[in-house]
Amino acid sequence: MLCVADADLSDVHPHDLRRTFGSWLVQAGVGIERVSELLRHSDIGITARVYAHLRPDDLASAAAMLDRPAVTQTHTEQQRGRQK
Repeated sequence: MLCVADADLSDVHPHDLRRTFGSWLVQAGVGIERVSELLRHSDIGITARVYAHLRPDDLASAAAMLDRPAVTQTHTEQQRGRQK
């Protein structure tokens, strides 16, 4: 089994490796929900607080949705309007 000394690392703890694991997952595009499950966090809010800053593009793309033209009515909504 490879250990910290074999990797020529010093002062590394298991939690450091766990944090790196989570960070790399988020940066690779894995959703916060899935990362939370893999890290076995009891609450997704914990995962979001710790790792969400690693995906600022997600926030920007979500906010950009507000700049898009309004969505037209769905077919069902159009039919309801005709029935009135």
